[in-house]
Amino acid sequence: MLLCASFVRRLVGWASYLRPMFVAILVPLALTGSWAAANAEAPASGPYTIAVFISTDRMPEAGPEEVLAIKDFVSHRVEMLNAAGGVKGRDVEAAFYDDKQDGAKTIENVDAALADPMLIGMVGIWTSTRGALVVKRIGDSGVPFISEVSVETLFADYPNIHSLTRSVRDEQEVFASFAKDQFPRVVFIGNEEDLYTNVYHNYLEGLSDPSSLVASFFVKASDVDGDTEAFDRAVEGVENTQADIIFLSLGSVRGAKFLKRLSADGIAKPVFIGLGSINGVIAAAGGGGKNYRGAIYEIAEGGIANLNNERLEQLMRRPDSVRHRHKYSDYATGYGARYADQVAMIAEFANKSPSSDVSDIRKSVMDQLSHLVEGRRVWSGWAQDWTFSRDRASAERSLLVWQPAGEAGSILAPVQYVRAGTAIVRVPVLYVHLDMERIYRVDSNDKSFEAEFFFTMRSGPDMPMTAVEFTNAYHSSVTAAPLISIREVHKARSGETAGRGTKIYKVSGRFMFEPNLREYPFDEQVFSISFQPASTSSAFFLQPPSEDVRSHSFRVDGWRVRSHYVGTNEQIIRSIGGVLGEERIIPYYNFNYTWVMKRQVTDYVLRVIVPLTFIMIVAYLANFIPRVEFNAVIAIQVTALLSAIALYLALNQPIADDATLSDQIFVTAYATISAMIALSIFHVNAAMSRSRTLSWTVHFVQIYVVPIAALLAIGYVLASASSNGALLNELIAAGKGWIEHAVEFGKAG
Repeated sequence: MLLCASFVRRLVGWASYLRPMFVAILVPLALTGSWAAANAEAPASGPYTIAVFISTDRMPEAGPEEVLAIKDFVSHRVEMLNAAGGVKGRDVEAAFYDDKQDGAKTIENVDAALADPMLIGMVGIWTSTRGALVVKRIGDSGVPFISEVSVETLFADYPNIHSLTRSVRDEQEVFASFAKDQFPRVVFIGNEEDLYTNVYHNYLEGLSDPSSLVASFFVKASDVDGDTEAFDRAVEGVENTQADIIFLSLGSVRGAKFLKRLSADGIAKPVFIGLGSINGVIAAAGGGGKNYRGAIYEIAEGGIANLNNERLEQLMRRPDSVRHRHKYSDYATGYGARYADQVAMIAEFANKSPSSDVSDIRKSVMDQLSHLVEGRRVWSGWAQDWTFSRDRASAERSLLVWQPAGEAGSILAPVQYVRAGTAIVRVPVLYVHLDMERIYRVDSNDKSFEAEFFFTMRSGPDMPMTAVEFTNAYHSSVTAAPLISIREVHKARSGETAGRGTKIYKVSGRFMFEPNLREYPFDEQVFSISFQPASTSSAFFLQPPSEDVRSHSFRVDGWRVRSHYVGTNEQIIRSIGGVLGEERIIPYYNFNYTWVMKRQVTDYVLRVIVPLTFIMIVAYLANFIPRVEFNAVIAIQVTALLSAIALYLALNQPIADDATLSDQIFVTAYATISAMIALSIFHVNAAMSRSRTLSWTVHFVQIYVVPIAALLAIGYVLASASSNGALLNELIAAGKGWIEHAVEFGKAG
């Protein structure tokens, strides 16, 4: 009876212990059953669809590179969305439609997308000219559409349409302010068949000061290619006008032909590229753009020269990023990330729908997009923080790029014109170079390092060093003051080598960084010197020099430089405004000179790997001592285990939240030596010794399986932390081969 009562008590205890497990298993099963019953009557109608419109420029469907990046980034983002539950518990599918830059195909693609009953959003269509052909179709459908149509008047009447690019009106206001300040008389040369060009011309023609547009000349694409009378008339018109700048909107290739004709006539007036880009004009065949002797301006499309998107740099360093599957240029990476952001934005807003009905989801997406108002709210994506202007176009800045006369590269113009509400404000550009001297005393536990460098700065309006704040400077725990020293060592005067107005400062001090120690001691770390305007009222944009100027060796203790870049990231200050305290956001830019460094492991190998290897070898060799000397075998192996533990405790390892590679290597060593001790005991056990099969099995495992398993385990630890999956596969294949050979050898023995 006592035994029965004891058994019942244990049974009740086990039941109470296992109750949470039963609940965790049965409740989801019950919910799954009820969900299946509820949905048994209505068959699944497939995944939700987001249409993505692209435009290849040649057959086969291969390019341009940004098209490949769009497909890759969007597909990767969709995989992540579906892994996280998709939309309303259903998968999302990206449907790609390629119009091959043909307007008729654009119409066909839009009609096909709109015919999909599961369509919840659309992204793309590169030009306003092709967008004009389908904007009414899409607007009347009510399907949320984030386009690349920059002519905001095309979709002004359709609240379901937004643009992921800047509106033409924003660019026009920037150009008008720039021209009024520096080039008040403009001659306009444009392609009469291009909608963007015509909208731009109408704006300039409608400015209050009629003298700002002194002449206009329109040509057809065939006129340029055929060198006809209209093209000749435009060239002659530039010669005869007293214009200060040429607004050129013919496209990159045809624009280069026009500049070649100007050069032949000895004209070198400043040129502003409307349709096309500086890089495209320079790269065009014939050398018209490359050999032009006048200054060239444009609104930045591919980002700031020599300045990387810090958010994308961080994204690409992740082991699951697209870059580990394919390497794209920075421009194509940015393009792909922007499209992936739109798809993710639509999916996130769709999940906020009160129901899974497609019409309700579309309304939810439209409502959430309407709340992303400039200055009030943002959506944080891979590429940037997304918010939309008064025209429902991207609120990103329209920055002026300048290629000085006679120079090969382009940089930001000295003064930028930024829209702040309804006003245009002038923001200076700070030309900066950071010449690193040395990095030392890296402390992963304190998350800090010390650095010495020269900081060179130059700007149009004289800017003091106090206008710059080093954001990752280490602060004193007593005074809260940054632990850095800044002193001016040079100020150039007119005619000096450094350039007029250039100041050079010597900066030294302690800076913070965020170490990722999961792969310690075979890790890479990111060291940055970050800075920003000290006040939003004294904002500036940064223009660094080319990588050739920045890249040079410097002293760094215990590390090896792998790569270097200068990055920027738009930061957000969240505040309140209005009578009711509504949310307001104030954007400002943060800049950083960044070095990616690999830790040197020579010291770790000599102090850890080599001693630990000898400890494990000694423990393994003890297996060959005769069984009659069992006490000696156990003594050696236990001593080896204690030595490995003592070695670990004696190390000055960094404090990490996760287990490092070093930790995993030691755990593997502990497990290996402990297995050897256990097998040594089994080998002398009387019951096992009587069975020849068991004795042979223990011996085989002890001599062959344990060392091979230890090598494979350590190899797996190292390879699994590496982005090179091929290395891991090779180790697994090699391990299988070793085991097969060991089994054959054991059988033969």
